[in-house]
Amino acid sequence: MPFYPGYRGNDFQAGQPYRGDRSGFGQVYRAERRYHGAPYVRPHGWYEHRWGYGDILPQLFWGRDYWILDYWLYALSPPPYGYVWVRYGTDALLIDENTGQVVEVVYGAFY
Repeated sequence: MPFYPGYRGNDFQAGQPYRGDRSGFGQVYRAERRYHGAPYVRPHGWYEHRWGYGDILPQLFWGRDYWILDYWLYALSPPPYGYVWVRYGTDALLIDENTGQVVEVVYGAFY
């Protein structure tokens, strides 16, 4: 099954976790354009950290308060089923909803 930005595969319609080709994942890049978003509020007691592909984001950081549901406004590709874009500081991270594993990173997407 091919993967390209926005492709969700047959599993998307069935409401099943994404089991397609993940070869399109793993992109880590700097945003071509920065967007102004709502102020980011990091959980108390946590410090700034730069996450990368394959890292496991602590569950505290991928609660619904951090989800980027309007990803198209920030030029982010639609997430495959079972994945979600989250904001971490100035970065946008595509993570697995069940494990928190980071599969794509856009550094500097927000200011």
